[in-house]
Amino acid sequence: MPALTIFRTFTTRPFAGDDLQLICFVLGTYRFIQLVCLVPLAVITLVNRFKGNDLLYNGYGRWCPQYELLSDNEFISLSYEDRQKVTRPSSQYLFTMLAAIFMVVDVAWMFAVWSAASVGTPTQPKGRNKILRPLIIFKMFVINFFPVALVVYGIIKTYNSRANNYGCGQKNGYNVPLLYDPDATPTFVLFSILLVTYALELLVFPMIATNKIVKFTRRHIVKERYSTENRGERLEMCLGGL
Repeated sequence: MPALTIFRTFTTRPFAGDDLQLICFVLGTYRFIQLVCLVPLAVITLVNRFKGNDLLYNGYGRWCPQYELLSDNEFISLSYEDRQKVTRPSSQYLFTMLAAIFMVVDVAWMFAVWSAASVGTPTQPKGRNKILRPLIIFKMFVINFFPVALVVYGIIKTYNSRANNYGCGQKNGYNVPLLYDPDATPTFVLFSILLVTYALELLVFPMIATNKIVKFTRRHIVKERYSTENRGERLEMCLGGL
């Protein structure tokens, strides 16, 4: 069966429309690996929120020596003015929420593609391609926005945190020693694994672009070569006839 044409020159080659179930199976296995990391990350995030372990006092986290909330219940005894100094970071919640939304939407998309690819037979699509084409376009321009946003947001937040000594600042020109390394926590390990999987997933697009460029260049070089050879042959014929 011929490949499904998405745009004029963009197709699903080497897969036909009825072969996309294999893509869904491979992608589903990849999503399962991400789910194994996402569920513990969400649980740890919620537990830390309920226990107050994520609270910042004057902008300092629990890993900073300047942190003044020594117990989980101390926040209750604070005055109103002191409570205004206590904040809660939103970066981890935002990342976890976007990752969860991406997981739900993409799994729903895979079920839709699996069902659409089951319609008809290899020789009789019965309108299967009309359903698959908008689904793939939706995947390319809507769903893929989530891993792009997650990778960019994760890299920026990680860079800013390390550049600012994780919010603990400096003293006498040197970074303030941390009580413990935030990068060594299970939360950051799970976050890093998810970030790497999203980044690897996005490498598909540079690979597709490189493949298109190579094919275009090869086609152009071959065309020019044959054109030059033909002109040479015609010149030889003309000179030979003299």
